[in-house]
Amino acid sequence: MSYFCHSGVGFFRPLEDWWGIITCDPEIVRYFCWLARTYGVSKEAGSRNGPHISAVKGERIKNIKLWKKLKGRPIKFQYSNQIRDNGYHAWLDAYSPELSNLRKGLGLKEKPYHSFHLTIGRLRYGMDHASHEPRPKNIKKKKREPDMRSKY
Repeated sequence: MSYFCHSGVGFFRPLEDWWGIITCDPEIVRYFCWLARTYGVSKEAGSRNGPHISAVKGERIKNIKLWKKLKGRPIKFQYSNQIRDNGYHAWLDAYSPELSNLRKGLGLKEKPYHSFHLTIGRLRYGMDHASHEPRPKNIKKKKREPDMRSKY
């Protein structure tokens, strides 16, 4: 059995300031949030740009012509079924040779610094990275609705 045991198709969406994401099926995030809750891990679903894999993270593109043609292009990817976290965010590792080749065509390294991953959401009560201690449960956070829209 492969570590990247699930597969999906997303669509390239360029954002401002040289950011580009692959939009993904929102049901992937909903399922893994539900699965985490069943095991007692509380997560806030989604991210500002909806379910996605970050493809270009503010890196300066060398091939502008290709960048302009990418909008809406389907990209195949595979993802793991193991939820990983850093004490604050939770994600699934992702793998896509097609996305690596696309980054290479744009004049970038094949993989970004933090590799490819599908963000599941933030942990509701994770670790405070500044003090390396658990964040208090009574901390008041700014409420914002995640954008679960997708061009999927």
